[in-house]
Amino acid sequence: MKAVLPPALPIFAVGGVDEDKIAKYLAAGAIGFGLGSTLYRPGASPIDVEAHAQAFVAAFRAERAR
Repeated sequence: MKAVLPPALPIFAVGGVDEDKIAKYLAAGAIGFGLGSTLYRPGASPIDVEAHAQAFVAAFRAERAR
């Protein structure tokens, strides 16, 4: 998508994003992410949601620090 969009346009990846794919999306030019079922699934407890969010943030920060 970056090949056809204006270079300064920020790109956010959504759909199918999980912490294992962060590096690939960032390398492709994404600067952020929209999370849906990666973060919350029906029936998940607040503790589960928090754990998923913390794992994603930690993976994002680790990848950005590279």
